[in-house]
Amino acid sequence: MKKRFVSLLLAISMIFSLMPVSAVTAFAESENGGEVTTVDSGYCGADNGGENLRWTLDNNGVLTISGSGAMKDYTWDENVRLDWYVRKKDIRSVVLDNRITHIGDYAFDKCTNIESVRYTGYTGNAGVALPESVTTIGVHAFSDTGVTGTLKLPEHLTEIDSSAFYHCGKLNGELKLPDTVKEIGGFAFNSCGFTGKLELPASLEKIGNDAFESCSGLTGKLTFPSKMNEIDFSIFHETGITEVVIPSSIKTVRDFAFDSCMNLKKVYLPTEIPKIYNRAFRGCDNVKFYYPAYKADWMTQTSKFLDSTLNADKDAVKPSEVNTWRPICYYVDVTFDAGSGKFQNGEQKHIVKGNENELYRTENLTEAMVTAIGTPKQSGYHFAGWSLKQNGSVDDVLPVADGYMTIADNGKNDFGGVEDGMTLYAVYTSAASVKINGIDGEATAIKAGKEHEFTLTGKENTDTGATVTLELNDSTNAKLEYYNSTTEKWQEVTDAFNVRDVNGMSFRVAVPKNADDATVTLTAVVKDAKGNEIEDGGDSKTFKVNKYVNAKVTITDLDGTTVKAGEAQNFTVNVTPNDDANTGAKAKITVSGANADAVEKIQYKDGETWKDVPGEGLSIDEINNTEFKLITKADANDGDVTITVTAKKANGTEIDKKVAAVTVKKHENAAVTIDGLDGTTVKAGEAKEFTVNVTPNDDTIDKVTFGTTSGEVQWSSDNGTTWTTVPGDVDYSDLTGKQFRVVPAADAANGTVTVTVTAKKADGTEAAKKDASFTVTKKEEPVTPGGGSTGGGENPGENPGSGSTTPKRKLEIADGTLTSVTVKDENGNLKDITDTITKDLDGKYEIPVGAKVTVTAKDAPEGMKFGEWSISDKTLLSDPDVPSTEKDLIFTMPDNPDGVKLSVVYLEESIGEEPNLVEKGALAGTVVVGSAALLYQGHMLGTELYLRYLLPHGAVIPQNRACCCGRMPKIRNLSAPLSTAI
Repeated sequence: MKKRFVSLLLAISMIFSLMPVSAVTAFAESENGGEVTTVDSGYCGADNGGENLRWTLDNNGVLTISGSGAMKDYTWDENVRLDWYVRKKDIRSVVLDNRITHIGDYAFDKCTNIESVRYTGYTGNAGVALPESVTTIGVHAFSDTGVTGTLKLPEHLTEIDSSAFYHCGKLNGELKLPDTVKEIGGFAFNSCGFTGKLELPASLEKIGNDAFESCSGLTGKLTFPSKMNEIDFSIFHETGITEVVIPSSIKTVRDFAFDSCMNLKKVYLPTEIPKIYNRAFRGCDNVKFYYPAYKADWMTQTSKFLDSTLNADKDAVKPSEVNTWRPICYYVDVTFDAGSGKFQNGEQKHIVKGNENELYRTENLTEAMVTAIGTPKQSGYHFAGWSLKQNGSVDDVLPVADGYMTIADNGKNDFGGVEDGMTLYAVYTSAASVKINGIDGEATAIKAGKEHEFTLTGKENTDTGATVTLELNDSTNAKLEYYNSTTEKWQEVTDAFNVRDVNGMSFRVAVPKNADDATVTLTAVVKDAKGNEIEDGGDSKTFKVNKYVNAKVTITDLDGTTVKAGEAQNFTVNVTPNDDANTGAKAKITVSGANADAVEKIQYKDGETWKDVPGEGLSIDEINNTEFKLITKADANDGDVTITVTAKKANGTEIDKKVAAVTVKKHENAAVTIDGLDGTTVKAGEAKEFTVNVTPNDDTIDKVTFGTTSGEVQWSSDNGTTWTTVPGDVDYSDLTGKQFRVVPAADAANGTVTVTVTAKKADGTEAAKKDASFTVTKKEEPVTPGGGSTGGGENPGENPGSGSTTPKRKLEIADGTLTSVTVKDENGNLKDITDTITKDLDGKYEIPVGAKVTVTAKDAPEGMKFGEWSISDKTLLSDPDVPSTEKDLIFTMPDNPDGVKLSVVYLEESIGEEPNLVEKGALAGTVVVGSAALLYQGHMLGTELYLRYLLPHGAVIPQNRACCCGRMPKIRNLSAPLSTAI
């Protein structure tokens, strides 16, 4: 009786061990009228069994962490998160002790209701203010939290691990990185809301991929520190930076590093440029690359820089998805030639050196550079400026304004500015002159009833008192006027003007409403003070006069088209306003004809929204700046429709009209057929071939989906020699030439299996679907132990390392450590590649198939001892050469697509070696066998606790919560699952 009572108490205690802490502490909660009470607590430290840090959560949602030292690192697995994770939605703010040194991995991951994280005593406004004692921030420490406001990082921070602030979109303001930071992990600040210029500290050695991706608010000039040697993938993808400075320490710029940085205009390269991948500056439409040396030096570097996209002259590049050539801007020297004059030092030429003035190709000379050259002198002439043309005129003089001499078109490249070997020539003028501005030959056309303004540029030079007279050769179709600033009215030009007075005056040509088409010449005649005409001092410009033309309507992409029922036909309407612009004219669209009822509606695009065309019509501006579509009814019949567009003035006067004839046809849906499968019988694990035909008819098929309720659907493109699994969605075009078969699961029971083929449109909607069902008969197979050896051998795969075609499989280890991985090299010698093996984001190793692997079990917990290894792979499990009962497990990595999972079966020290209570391979996680034996003992003593009502049928009764993920082991000589046996 005593033994029975002890067994009962043991079973009850194990039930409570399954319950989460929150379930137990809930009994202690109480409502005290607004009092602050602790609702949960625990330890979260990395030292002293976690007791170096203690956490408490109160009823106001404040999580307080006190103590000193580092927080414990956790993983993505919700079953091994911090204890507060089950209450993550209750946490509103976090208060950290000033002595904490490390924020643990996944500490606050997905705590979406956290708005602030601050250290004790902090009085500032930052949304996140970490203690000055913190030196490292762990993986996903604050990812996907709701923290809001600015981020204050500690001054002695050295490492920000990957995804630390991933998707913290509410973080804003300027991001200030401490001078001590050495490494920023991948995705660390991805999709954060920071703004302003980002200063990278000199201490920084590495930035991981995607670290600042989608931080669109980051702007300004970005300078990489000299301790970095690589710019990783996508680190500044879709940011707003405008300039980038790359130091000589950078050896590689990876793909997508500055992808879609639309504001990026200048990239400053070192003299020894890094290897820049083709897509590093993808989509950077406005970028220029600046190289701080001359062309000869640049030509030695071209093989490193997007060689496949450089132009023939190697002086322009076309980054990925950029449609225009972007210039390579190296140093150039520019020669200033005084021509028949001389500079003040008596020289005829002056050279501006590119390396001394940082004068880059395609850039404009600064006004300071031009001023420093000085003004050349020629006796009897006036220096007018500098020109690209030798013996150029005043019209060719390059403008100097806003601090630069602008060279818009140098005739040598598409970018303007200075060019290698460029010479600028002095332009001289003599006597007075007047130039007409704003009339550009026949390119200037003036409509009847309109006016056109122009200005004059007068240079008196040495001819004081010179005058200018304006004349038209056709006074019938045009008149000359000037603006009288005294009367503030336009009045007719009748007299000459002093040359010095015309600068700043406004003139115009006024064309009467009844004017006909004509070509008119305006002449400015310059005379000296004595009335003598100055040769070449005047100017002459020709312009066109056009008579009044009414608006004209055109319809494009509609007339003569055929539209299927339920579909739409896009078209455009253009109303050329001609001289009816600004008259309030509108265009009205109407539908007529015997089959007019087939048209459901006509719409136009307003921004990104389609709207019905209003009955009163649209303005000319609305008509010309949008798209239209005619939408037919889904049940429309065959027939013709007439579309009429009529343009009218505001007073109702018709200007123009156009019609378009449209034919409407009924819609025929797509169809799917499956032949050779429906009603057949297939054994489990065997295959049945069938054919599939998708007929689009009037639908446009984009994807075809294959599904089955058991097994998989496979296809072959080589007449059945090779079969592969059909992916979920396949392109419709990929069906051509394919054979299909269905393979039910090898362990499928007797029953009916259905194969479904669905044809989908581009928007994902279903166009057609067909099911075919067949009968599956269970496959009877003998149970055979053992199998081919895949473990423990001395022949690991040959050189399955970097660059090999040998596949890799996942290895997941619980309760153990990966000790070594060896392979054979090309000479047959064993090669240790342990240091090259890495974990993925799920914590799994990638091991080459055929490699020899050694895994060592961790020390057993207190009161326990090593039992044996639990192995998920059947071939390893049945291999006698695999020492599953040894702490050092040695095996050859099998080619198992599901990978290999290893865990340790521990025994209580009081349990002998026999009988072995856990069948080999029964568990995927840690199993405590001693407790299972005690539960079995409770059954034998007659304790009838119906745990089957508490746990799923066949579930294990673990000793602690960490075991809840495991499956229940079978106890030898016990036919029923343990929960039932109890």
